[in-house]
Amino acid sequence: MAAPTDALLRLLGPAGRASWEVLCGGRALPDEVVTAIVADAEVAQRRLLARNPHATPEQRGRLALDPDAMVRCDVASGPRRGTWLVQPLPDDVIELFYTAQRRGFPPGLVTEMEILQELAFSWQVRSSYDVSLIAHPDPMLRSHAVLSWSGLTPEQQAALLADPDPDIRKDAERQVEWLDPVLNEARLPDHWTHGRTSMMMRLPMTRAVAEREFDDVDGRVAMAFNPFTPADIVERLARDPDPAMRARVARRLELPADVRSELEQDPDVDVRTTATAFGAATTAVQHWLLYRLTTASSLREAERHACLSDLGDPDWFAQAAESDNVLLRRAAALHPRLPQAQVRRLAADSDEEVRSLLAHSHPDAPADLVIEVFIAEPRNRALLLLRPQMPRTGLAHLLDHADAQVRALAAADVMLPEPPFAMLDDGDEQVRRAAAANRLLPADAVERLLQDPRHAEGAAANPRLGAETLHGLLDAAGVPR
Repeated sequence: MAAPTDALLRLLGPAGRASWEVLCGGRALPDEVVTAIVADAEVAQRRLLARNPHATPEQRGRLALDPDAMVRCDVASGPRRGTWLVQPLPDDVIELFYTAQRRGFPPGLVTEMEILQELAFSWQVRSSYDVSLIAHPDPMLRSHAVLSWSGLTPEQQAALLADPDPDIRKDAERQVEWLDPVLNEARLPDHWTHGRTSMMMRLPMTRAVAEREFDDVDGRVAMAFNPFTPADIVERLARDPDPAMRARVARRLELPADVRSELEQDPDVDVRTTATAFGAATTAVQHWLLYRLTTASSLREAERHACLSDLGDPDWFAQAAESDNVLLRRAAALHPRLPQAQVRRLAADSDEEVRSLLAHSHPDAPADLVIEVFIAEPRNRALLLLRPQMPRTGLAHLLDHADAQVRALAAADVMLPEPPFAMLDDGDEQVRRAAAANRLLPADAVERLLQDPRHAEGAAANPRLGAETLHGLLDAAGVPR
């Protein structure tokens, strides 16, 4: 859509309400339109912009000071799920959220604390931001560094324990208390809950708890993950008859060399693959990326983690791309700066997930691979359409594809050898709409299509239409100038 800014601004009025969902929440917008929405639009429009997957983080961040709590909550929640690869909000926007409690916002349907919780689970805060606040002069911001306690150096932890702000000192002391096995045993619920599971997976426990929980499968699962599990318990778990349990142990960040070696020779192929891949990781980021690849409910979760993390120098990932280990090749496929030689290698990989991750993640993924993945993954098509590597031309061979979404993509190709007249009679509405919007159609044909109810919507989005024609359409629809 190439509508002039003044035509888009007309649609923001009440008479253009039918277009708001697409206009404010479903397309990229000129900055003048964003400014108008932020400054003087209805709450519904601001909420749509707050979750618009096409809007930049900077544009969405301009609503962080919105007087309506639901608008701020929508910004904190992130773009609409299922259609996006989240990008971090700018640091100054995160600072606005972190200090919102003292800004005197009027009461709303959600509290500032609830908005912060949405932000925490939105993947919009870059992984190193909270740690960077440890020396911030504002104690309200400095307090967020405490939440990253396990990622702090001993010197940084000592600084927070001696912080001039008593609340920060108290929060830091509470973090130290969570490392006391005796206190944790007393706090541990006597039945399995989310809180009990979290404690058993993250906190040090007494030997008595470890021995007692070893007889419970849920307890063994938690201890396989827990970094504080005693070494002899880890060794026993590494010999568990269940290969899934042995694979869990193989994912541990720190594992004795003899235990790692034993798991790398395990009779189960998944255990061997996992142990070898995790043994090759040299940084915590590489380890965590492999962990997400082997535990996330979908590959897209691992992809979001990679998007938000500084994966470091691509040399390790380039070596991983040459590995016989499929998990290492999947990790390599997530690096957006992977060298071209390895990109070409992974594009022809025998593993479907390697090819999929590369198509979604690398800006220079081969066009034929991206199209292959687009066709194979209907559930992820909306996500791919937001990515710059998604081919928009060279698609003529797909005009007769059995899948209507694929035909629609091809019908929009502005480099087709001839205008897509034949696609105007397609049995699927989205294909006809894409064809009618294609700028290859002659201007007089587009004008005729505007009069045809089957094609009017697509034709109205055709760049061939001049500004006056668009304004005339808005006049006829009763949208004031």
